[in-house]
Amino acid sequence: MAMHWYRQAAAQGHPHSSYNLAIGHLNGLKTNLGPGEAHKLIQHAADQGVKLAKDVLHNVCKHGRCE
Repeated sequence: MAMHWYRQAAAQGHPHSSYNLAIGHLNGLKTNLGPGEAHKLIQHAADQGVKLAKDVLHNVCKHGRCE
């Protein structure tokens, strides 16, 4: 149920919810994200100053594991 609420908040631009939704997706939780959406959500969170999102972009997405 948490992924549902993260999705709702992410749709409104909330950076931490965007990050949490993307991480849930990358960890195999059912999120219904399409191809490339996790990367976009993490990028949004990083752009809004979420430090963990910046770390994921650098350490995970850069190696193609955010799809």
